[in-house]
Amino acid sequence: MTSNSSSKSSTTIIVKGGVKFPAKCVVCGQSSNIETVFISGEPYGFWLGVWKWLFGMTPEIAVPAHKECGKTLKKGLLRKNVHLMILSAIAGGAGLYFDLDLLVIGLIITAVITPSILWQIRNPLPVEFAEVEGNLRFKFRDSNYACEFAALNVVAWRAYY
Repeated sequence: MTSNSSSKSSTTIIVKGGVKFPAKCVVCGQSSNIETVFISGEPYGFWLGVWKWLFGMTPEIAVPAHKECGKTLKKGLLRKNVHLMILSAIAGGAGLYFDLDLLVIGLIITAVITPSILWQIRNPLPVEFAEVEGNLRFKFRDSNYACEFAALNVVAWRAYY
């Protein structure tokens, strides 16, 4: 692993047009030998985004990653989304079962998923992407990888956090 792969921040880049990646694994930072793995885009938008994700209608993109690194990345992306949906469904179902007001149910769901969201902010995945208004929005854990990626692409917007 590279020294930057354990950093606790993210870089978001919005790309217009085609996408090119540096010739190294997005997970470990080592040369990828042209190995790639396809990852699905993240849900974007409340209802429509989640439905598109559930039915496999979000875009896919090939990212450079070794076979094992790719498996780890795909598991992390799936775990993140399924975890939030399961927690929301359990909290919402419990609220409906106990006949609580919708506002109370919303507050319970928010309280239940907040720790998971905070965990994701504190421990970002190596790469995530979503299609946003016709552009692709990428989030990278490694800021050096993000800079190399940005240098290869037409960047519409960039943020560090």
